Amino acid sequence: MHQIKQNIEQLEEAAQQLAKQTPTGARLALLLSDNLVELLMYKKVQLEFARCNWFQVVIPPKYSPQKQKKVMKYFNEKVNFLVSETQNISQDEGDCLKVAHMLRNEAYHTGIIRKSIIIYVAAVYFEIACKLLPRLWFGGYMYTDQDDVAIFLKRYNIDGGMINETVLAKICSCLLEGKTCEIFKLNKALSKDLLRRIEETLDGLEYLAEGGYPRTTAKQVLKQMQFSEMLATNYKFAKTEEGFQNFLKIHKKLFPKYKPPITMKVINIWKQRAKTLELETMPGLVLRKFADIDEKLLPIEQKVDEGVFQFDEMINAQIHDG
Repeated sequence: MHQIKQNIEQLEEAAQQLAKQTPTGARLALLLSDNLVELLMYKKVQLEFARCNWFQVVIPPKYSPQKQKKVMKYFNEKVNFLVSETQNISQDEGDCLKVAHMLRNEAYHTGIIRKSIIIYVAAVYFEIACKLLPRLWFGGYMYTDQDDVAIFLKRYNIDGGMINETVLAKICSCLLEGKTCEIFKLNKALSKDLLRRIEETLDGLEYLAEGGYPRTTAKQVLKQMQFSEMLATNYKFAKTEEGFQNFLKIHKKLFPKYKPPITMKVINIWKQRAKTLELETMPGLVLRKFADIDEKLLPIEQKVDEGVFQFDEMINAQIHDG
């Protein structure tokens, strides 16, 4: 009773945070939902491997020790296992979990809160967590401490002194009331987020071309940023006059032939793909497509933001000195 009650109370707290409809509340709801899902998956996978290994003296285990260790250690591997091997999680649910877990890690470890999308992502994750609790729970039927169970169930207008999968589904259904996210709202939020960030990145490139990189174009600024990163990764220049001259020599030789992986054409393709997100019908698919663009956009977005910041600091210093 203690463990399942704790799981339900964790969902209750996530529901309360989600009901606030604030980025901070959504962040906490995402953290709570993700933690519960990971624990449920861990225990489910652990049970599956225990069953697999039970007769290993007579029958070789279905999964190698290396496979088991990898699945037990990594979140995405647990998702993949429960999607492909046990079918406890659908493919679309699995896609949702992976992307939302990535955003959860970002929020938890770096403090980044995607304010324009986190409420919608947290709602989708919470719904999946509510569906997975009865599906992944393997505590059997709770007959012990029936009075305690009965009192607990009364909170959800459920009569009885027993907890099983059906009762858990009813509880989770109660928690979900008014907190689900319609797919068109998720799609619109994800699409708008990408389109806004792409436009801001393009505006930043134009801004730098006009002032930060004199007599050039946004296309050239984009190329120069990636070229500079390539040079820093592959070449080491001494901090001397000779090193500087060597830098200029290599730059002059390689820059004209350099083909950057991200071009204005590529960014415009991202823009068109971002627009089509509003047409998707499955949350996992739209989140996966969002993450695919986001993963590529984020590095160049950060480079442009840094370039704009440095240019503004230089201008402010010049004004101050003047």
